[in-house]
Amino acid sequence: FSAARAWWMLRAFGHTQVAILDGGFRKWQAEGRMVEVAPPDAPPRGKFTAQLNRKFVKKLDDVWEASRRRDWQILDARSAGRFAGSDPEPRPGLRAGHIPNSLNIPHSALSNPDGTVKSPAELRALFEGAGVNLAGPILTTCGSGVSACNLTFALHMLGHRDAPVYDGSWSEWGARPDTPKAP
Repeated sequence: FSAARAWWMLRAFGHTQVAILDGGFRKWQAEGRMVEVAPPDAPPRGKFTAQLNRKFVKKLDDVWEASRRRDWQILDARSAGRFAGSDPEPRPGLRAGHIPNSLNIPHSALSNPDGTVKSPAELRALFEGAGVNLAGPILTTCGSGVSACNLTFALHMLGHRDAPVYDGSWSEWGARPDTPKAP
């Protein structure tokens, strides 16, 4: 759930060699892979200067314009109930609903029961079934900017390398009285 957020943040700040352990530590252990309990030796110091690559991040004004002009596809990773406004928001003060002209693919739909990511063919069918044009520009959102990164990662697996995240997500959009909300 949150590994994709770390993956996205590292990439957004300039790391290019970033991966996610498919299935996580639980799967690693279930496969009988080696696990050490002693603290690792300190790695050699390297040189890295973090620099935000703005192509990975969308701000409220960007998303508002994308919703109005429909020049970007906006994908929301929240549950279907939260997206539709039928389930309550877990954060106080947020109105129910979603960003107008957005589509919904709950982040939970991206994984298999064992926690691994679905195959590229399954992901492609999921996105296309939700009405996503994988050849067009796509940005992702969610409740707080964490699970949107799962959509961005799945899109990356499908060759869509530059899907930015609206980091403010519904925590920002849903709290503001001036932003339009679709039921």
